[in-house]
Amino acid sequence: MAVVKKYEKLFTEVEVAALYPKEWVAVEVVSVDRRNQWKKGRLLAHSSNHDDMAEVCRKFREKHPESRIASFYTGPVELDQYAIVL
Repeated sequence: MAVVKKYEKLFTEVEVAALYPKEWVAVEVVSVDRRNQWKKGRLLAHSSNHDDMAEVCRKFREKHPESRIASFYTGPVELDQYAIVL
């Protein structure tokens, strides 16, 4: 189950990773860099389960269709769990 929080404080990706190591997080993107990568955002939710983030993002998107959301894992990526398709 995702822990849903709506912080007013803006966080960077590094700050979010420090707060919730090895968890999936959802962030409402507030500012982006010149490459259109998110720089700062409001933490929406965190969970150890990836599937929880899909539901959080869906509900947030329904209420805020104009918002941009980033969802990512804050821990190390296990390369043996991924496949590359060309």
